[in-house]
Amino acid sequence: MLVGMGIKWLLTPRTRNNLNKKRNETKNKKMVTKLKKMETKVFISMTKDELETLIINCVNACLRNDKTKKVEVIEDVLMTIQEAAEFLHLSVPTLYSKCSKGELPVKKRSKRLYFSKLELISYLNEGSR
Repeated sequence: MLVGMGIKWLLTPRTRNNLNKKRNETKNKKMVTKLKKMETKVFISMTKDELETLIINCVNACLRNDKTKKVEVIEDVLMTIQEAAEFLHLSVPTLYSKCSKGELPVKKRSKRLYFSKLELISYLNEGSR
């Protein structure tokens, strides 16, 4: 028995080669993992003003590209019954009927009926729920 030579010498050459391959593969995998981690980290040096400018530009670019939420500002405009009928795609007699039943939001001034555009839009939105 060979004492002091280690177990390495007791193995056949083929087994030694296989062990060496496995060790090398493990080392290579570890090195590749380290390299991938190094590739993902970037260190830069910039002033505070440059950083602020970079952040502002990025936020503005994101806001310009955000097409999911376009907020349309609608002014509250009072409409006559003819304008409201055209807006709702209903006839004038149908509007009178809905107003008398209390189905439509309406404002009455002397003998005239006025409709708020925002209230009509909310009325339409309630119907879709």
